[in-house]
Amino acid sequence: MVGNNGYNSSEYTHSFNGTSAACPIVAGIAGLLLSEYESLSRTELESAIKRGCEKVGGYDYNLILPDGTWCAETGHGRVNALNALQEAQATGFEESLSQQHLIRTMSNQYEIVFRNPVSWEMFDITGRLVTSGQNSQTVIVPFNSTSSGLYLLTATDGLKANRIKLLMP
Repeated sequence: MVGNNGYNSSEYTHSFNGTSAACPIVAGIAGLLLSEYESLSRTELESAIKRGCEKVGGYDYNLILPDGTWCAETGHGRVNALNALQEAQATGFEESLSQQHLIRTMSNQYEIVFRNPVSWEMFDITGRLVTSGQNSQTVIVPFNSTSSGLYLLTATDGLKANRIKLLMP
């Protein structure tokens, strides 16, 4: 931590670490996961965060638990928001249904089925158009068609607009 006047060793605290420092980070990741996957149960949320942790060097993660390996010094490891999002996606969201569309998560693609034919566009996180289509009732997005990350698919049937977040593994 750096004070207002730059670095000063007396302005650093050695007592803010461990669970005290990790709690707000994990809470933020939990909020991110719930904003993307509203129907996650507490158990599914906790499991996705644990399974998404990165193993950090020098520690022996030799205790095998249902949500991955564990060690006494660092638990499941360092939390990683992207890994947790990918784990949450794989937690069994094979189908999610809204009033306007059905999303099927297959092993190698998303399949989005709309009630009516739509014109659609998919954007990356910077807002760059990645792909688009017209007059489609089913939109298929193969996982290998883009790099991993979060994308936004917008679709309109002329009356109603849909905005769908897609996390590409």
